[in-house]
Amino acid sequence: MKISTIPIVYIKAALARAKQQGCDCNELLSQARVPQEQLESVLGRVSIATYVQFSKILAVKLNDESCGLLYPPVQLGSFSMLCHSCINCRDLGHFLHRSVKFFALIGNNLELKLSIKDDYAYYSINITKPSSAESKHAVMILMAIAHRLSSWAINKRITLKEVNIGHCVGSAEKDYHYLFDAPVNFNMAKNELVFHANFLTSPVMQDQQSLSKFLEDPVITLLSSMENDNSLTSKIRELVKDDVSANFPSFEDVADQLHLTTSTLRRRLAVEGVNYRQIKDDLRRDYAIYQLEQGINIEQVAQNIGFAEPSSFFRSFKRWTGATPKTYIKNPESAPTEDT
Repeated sequence: MKISTIPIVYIKAALARAKQQGCDCNELLSQARVPQEQLESVLGRVSIATYVQFSKILAVKLNDESCGLLYPPVQLGSFSMLCHSCINCRDLGHFLHRSVKFFALIGNNLELKLSIKDDYAYYSINITKPSSAESKHAVMILMAIAHRLSSWAINKRITLKEVNIGHCVGSAEKDYHYLFDAPVNFNMAKNELVFHANFLTSPVMQDQQSLSKFLEDPVITLLSSMENDNSLTSKIRELVKDDVSANFPSFEDVADQLHLTTSTLRRRLAVEGVNYRQIKDDLRRDYAIYQLEQGINIEQVAQNIGFAEPSSFFRSFKRWTGATPKTYIKNPESAPTEDT
């Protein structure tokens, strides 16, 4: 099972738009079981499951599959209609060209384009009239969904050469590397996925029956597998995830298992915006958040991720997220204090 989290900024962006549309933000947070305190730290994180639940509630509340981040709204059912209109396409190129036409017809300030240059395909998603600063988060989510939907359609993961982002690098830079399986370039002219054009001739492997099963869950559920499978960061997380409650393998041992020199491994991780210590901290953080949200008590969570004393866990968790574990646990009244 993938255990991953995303920055609280994604929820804050959606809340900002919801508030502008007259929604009761406290009620939304309560329904999604997101404590207000989690919004107060710039380092705050939530599990993917929590984000999906929050987005499902907000989408229904606003009748908008973009959760208020696009204007005009994307009415509920639009994603389903997109899939139905594309499911009988002969190959991925046909599938993507038809998706471009679909969004042009529904007219929601989204401009999609598929082009080919040399040996590579460029699939861009841009907002012609950005309605808010939060719109960039919508584009990131749409690009991730487009990648996952396309991979599902041809029943194999599309390997991205690179991802170009139209806005400047932010605090969530390394999360973009988790989100996509390629180098991420910022301050580019377009938001686009770049992959080998050979994928365009891959036949669509899905049909009406598999589509019906696929559509049982809302579109936002596609983000449940937030981490990509091909990045070096994800490979290392997979290698060391069983050691989260004990001593992690040394950096030299990890390099050896990946058949890389330590200098090569260090350099390639730098390209993805992380180092080995960050990977270990992020893995412990994500496991801690997941377990706290499942209602596991703080002492047990601390032990599960390798801390002998809850007080040490409190300090590390505060450094990772800007909040205490009590902010995330379902029954905070039963949680110990930091001095325990």
